[in-house]
Amino acid sequence: MRAYRQPRYFPPDIQYLIFAELPPSSLAACALVCRGFVHEAIRALYRKVSMRSALHMNMLFDILKMEPFKTYYIQDLFLQLRIMAADRDTLHSILKELPSLKHLTHSPCWISYGDAPIYDYPFQLHSLYWGLIPDLSMNLFLRSQPSIQNLEFPEGYDPISDWFRFWPDLLPNL
Repeated sequence: MRAYRQPRYFPPDIQYLIFAELPPSSLAACALVCRGFVHEAIRALYRKVSMRSALHMNMLFDILKMEPFKTYYIQDLFLQLRIMAADRDTLHSILKELPSLKHLTHSPCWISYGDAPIYDYPFQLHSLYWGLIPDLSMNLFLRSQPSIQNLEFPEGYDPISDWFRFWPDLLPNL
């Protein structure tokens, strides 16, 4: 009879499921435990990114510049900061480098003040939480995202009055 030997590491799909449930502090600790955990722990750590200040945004920008492979890990992006004109280009630069982004939550404001920039983003969102009154920039952005299946607005905002002014061509898609 053969003795059962435990595997040296968990298969990547099992690691993915385990690490998806851990908080960031535990993921960082797992990355330090052994080499076998590093890749999946870092991937899980960057899956959901929250930016609450311009400092966070600039730090993320620098990290993604130094380690561009991490751009593929970010699937959920939570923007909880007020973007000033000087920071707008940095944020657009980050967004243009996120091919795996699926969920974007932006509260309380959008990233365009003034002229409406047109950007070619590599991602196709599945859901979008929009924290502002729609404007021309949002209209242009939504036209580039036909894959959106879930569009949410802040509680108490009635988008119906703005539909025909900003999105007449999008009504059949949503």
